Amino acid sequence: VYSYFGTKIATYFAFLGMYTRWLFFPAVSGLATQLIDFGYAFYHGSFLKHGTNITNTVS
Repeated sequence: VYSYFGTKIATYFAFLGMYTRWLFFPAVSGLATQLIDFGYAFYHGSFLKHGTNITNTVS
């Protein structure tokens, strides 16, 4: 890339590759958190309560 496009474009692609590698760790962490949360909600049945009408609980 450097020999064909030059320094600016090569630096951009190098940064893009580094940025993608660094975002892999937060993505895996977020996915694990979502899966654990879904498993917890499924086990306790709390995901069924999200569709209820919350206006009935206010007195």
